[in-house]
Amino acid sequence: LSNYNNGGRTGAKFTVTITPDEPEGEPYNIWVAGTQVTSLNANDLSVIDGVDGKVSFDASSNTLTLENASIINKSPKNTNAILDFGIYTNLVLKVVAKGTNVVKAKNDVRETAGIAAEGISIELVNGASLNAEGGNRLRGSSEDLSSGRSCGVQAHYGTITIKGSGTLKAVGGNMDSNEYGSISIGLAYGNYECLIDGNVKVYATGGNVEYGWSYGAQVDQFEIRKGSFVATGGVAAQGGNGLYASSISIKGGTVEAKTNTNDSYSSALNCIPTLATGCNAIASTNTDGSNAVTYNADSNSTYKYFYAHIHSLTKVPAKPATTSAAGNKEYYKCDCGKFYEDAEGKKEIKDKNSVIIPKIEEPVLTPEEAAMPTVEKTAEIIKKTNTDKKDVEGSDYQRLMLKATSKKNTITLKWKQIKGADGYIIYGAPCGQKMTQLLEIKNPKTVKYVFKKLKKGKYYKYMVVAYKKTAAGNRVITKSKSAHCATPGGKKGNPTGLKIKKSKITLKKGKKTKIKATMTKKQKVATHIAKFRYESSNTKVATVDKKGQIKAKAKGKATIFVYLQNGICKKVKVKVK
Repeated sequence: LSNYNNGGRTGAKFTVTITPDEPEGEPYNIWVAGTQVTSLNANDLSVIDGVDGKVSFDASSNTLTLENASIINKSPKNTNAILDFGIYTNLVLKVVAKGTNVVKAKNDVRETAGIAAEGISIELVNGASLNAEGGNRLRGSSEDLSSGRSCGVQAHYGTITIKGSGTLKAVGGNMDSNEYGSISIGLAYGNYECLIDGNVKVYATGGNVEYGWSYGAQVDQFEIRKGSFVATGGVAAQGGNGLYASSISIKGGTVEAKTNTNDSYSSALNCIPTLATGCNAIASTNTDGSNAVTYNADSNSTYKYFYAHIHSLTKVPAKPATTSAAGNKEYYKCDCGKFYEDAEGKKEIKDKNSVIIPKIEEPVLTPEEAAMPTVEKTAEIIKKTNTDKKDVEGSDYQRLMLKATSKKNTITLKWKQIKGADGYIIYGAPCGQKMTQLLEIKNPKTVKYVFKKLKKGKYYKYMVVAYKKTAAGNRVITKSKSAHCATPGGKKGNPTGLKIKKSKITLKKGKKTKIKATMTKKQKVATHIAKFRYESSNTKVATVDKKGQIKAKAKGKATIFVYLQNGICKKVKVKVK
């Protein structure tokens, strides 16, 4: 609420936001005819305006069942994109169709699809039919004529499978616009497989597009094992294509591709398919098929309608980004304006911005992060250190408390979880060799790892490094002391226990005392680094040397860790008066 002056008159300005009612019942991640499905309406979706016939949704299997159903999005205009689809979800959706069914998106909307999901499986039952239609957007009836998209069936980034027995028609709507870039596609999806396998007839048809593209089907990897597939591209200013795919495999059935557009940017099929014996591919630049050419596994290499435009590609070398300028990935550019990943022009790069590598921004670190060593620098230090005789500089025992145990031909490592860590790196080697990185654990909650198929009766050594992800790469929070452990079957083995004469010590400032520790064992132990190692939790209060002598420094409390080469540990509580 704010006062304002309007021509000398003082008034009040109000902003009112109206929020639609939340759906009753448990909401599911799917919208039908512009209305969200819930636990209350899922068993009978005919209660939704725009839905007729039998329609139900099973949330346990993400299955939408249609039986003699009509789904037409009648929702009022809304900027929310989900209201523009006949059926919308970002789940992997299974559609079971029985009888005669139709699904239509709204007309006069910028982005539409009959059915849109993350991935889609369509099963046609006993000769059923399903028509999925994207909306039309034409001059005279649409307010927004910027670039847009209309699809019959659209899977965002998942696989489309079509099986069963019946007919599927996926139709993109006709599109008018005031700028280039609009697209109409019958059957479309992101970067995965489209598979047809059944007694099915599939018709994928793109609409006519004033400024843009039209595809019958636009997929990455197309495969048909059984059935028939007809893909028809409409008339479009930037190009009309029947079946557009980076690879086409025809293992059974037939494929027919047609386009209404005959120019250098259009084709019936844009790549040469792999054809099994007895299978056909039909290509035509007339939708009535009057000039069709049929190809099979024995056809020669002259594919009349497969390439309407022969690309002349120039390699653009990769260039690294710097802090002052952007770089780019390696790609190939044609004089027609298209980008490709390969020199043969088979893998088009649709998003031209994807080849650009943004310039490197100077990383911003907190003072704590800046003080942490890099993972790469730590790896160099570990590799250079002779960990059979001494520990890596800057390593400590008390934070990770790495322990190694053996059984048969395996060694199990266990350590403490580090707060703030994003992962762990394990370094190791047979004793006597230089340590190298063995593996990275990216789950910060994992604090155990088992090394298998090791040689029997042999000593191995390991370290664990906890790291944090930062703007300047991974930085090391802490690194463990080395743990040395022998697999069973040799003449020498591992310590089995550790005894401390006194677990609590009280000293006056300036006084000294020595820890008396005893190692227990079942067989002889080959000593690596030291028989006993010592570490103080607070060196301002009490220090301890490599012989186990404690020196009281100042009033307070400290814990002395006494540990063996395989990580068995005892604690001595020290109080300084």
